[in-house]
Amino acid sequence: MSTISIKNRTYNLLLLPTILTVSLLILIPILAVIVLSFTNFSFISMKTSGFVGLQNYGKLLKDARFLNSIRVSLTISVFTVVLQVFFGLMLALLLHSECKSVKWSRGLFLLPMSIPPIAVAIVWKLLFTPSVPGINYLLSLIGIHGPAWFDRAGTALFSIVAAYTWKWIPFVMIILLSALESLPLDPFESAVIDGANRWQVFTRITVPMIRPALLFITTYRAIESLKMFSLVYVMTAGGPGVSTEPMNYYAYTMSFKYNQMGYGATLVFAILAVIIVVVLLMTKLFKVQFH
Repeated sequence: MSTISIKNRTYNLLLLPTILTVSLLILIPILAVIVLSFTNFSFISMKTSGFVGLQNYGKLLKDARFLNSIRVSLTISVFTVVLQVFFGLMLALLLHSECKSVKWSRGLFLLPMSIPPIAVAIVWKLLFTPSVPGINYLLSLIGIHGPAWFDRAGTALFSIVAAYTWKWIPFVMIILLSALESLPLDPFESAVIDGANRWQVFTRITVPMIRPALLFITTYRAIESLKMFSLVYVMTAGGPGVSTEPMNYYAYTMSFKYNQMGYGATLVFAILAVIIVVVLLMTKLFKVQFH
């Protein structure tokens, strides 16, 4: 046996305990959710809980509230991802500039990302509360009467999108700034010599060269936005009505408010399926090849 083969076998043996541990930590919860989804388990009536087969899945197909939660989740995801990528790219381009005063302030742009999600939700809820000098006060300075943000579906959804976008713009900025910093200078210097303006350099050189980073961050932020929970829990609790209730919050409501753990597990499994479908569609749309 060659030395390389012995080294590879040794590496595999050393990694085996970690791989087994991680696999168990991932597989056990997934299997537990799958098994639970075939029951009517409830903490209140544990004695009457039992196997119900595909009953929960049949209920899921007729659940208009779940379909509404999918619509809400996708709406939030589309708006937040577009805004995060747009503003993240703008900030990355700004910090990539040669202005030294801007480069020294890079750390300030990371503050939103470092704040816990619950704290972000509390602050933004206060900002959108009409009785508190926040967004409505700023609007009043320019002669606009601000609405009661959490009383209407559209404005309540906007408040969530604004808070979530603000928090995660720095993460997008970091990824895109890293991509910009790693670009070679030769194509840009050649373009300037050939007479290309800034817009042409940006659209024909910069964007194509950072395309892998753009595709990665768009897909990743889309997945994360579909798992949103804490902001909704604090800011709107899914209201008014169920107009801002995403998939995760609906699963939480059914599991812990209505004590339908079996149906809640079914919802969790359905959420996983929705996320997988979204990722596959985005992968096909962007024609990304994972090697």
